[in-house]
Amino acid sequence: MLAEIVCLISQGLREITSISDLAMSYSKYNKLIVIPYKVRLLGWPEDIPFSYPHKLHAEEIKMLFDSHTSGITHWQRMAAFEHHSSSEAFKIFLNNVDGGVRERWNIP
Repeated sequence: MLAEIVCLISQGLREITSISDLAMSYSKYNKLIVIPYKVRLLGWPEDIPFSYPHKLHAEEIKMLFDSHTSGITHWQRMAAFEHHSSSEAFKIFLNNVDGGVRERWNIP
């Protein structure tokens, strides 16, 4: 089931972006997925940490798999105003963190 949920999430991302070799990033989700591709993964169960499924417990993987296969968890394109809000929120976050983060991510 672990391999299946990893595949479902990755396939969904590739389908919605039309980029066949795009890899999902959990640790840099906003920077590498949401902002550049204007998509987001909705319906991730609130009681499951948003992280690579290999880091989850078996019962969390089962819940995530069930949520995804039922359509609760799914990819969605963002409207322009949602994307702008996410980008602005990310910039505000960056202004409140150590400058090393900006350098590491090559953000002006």
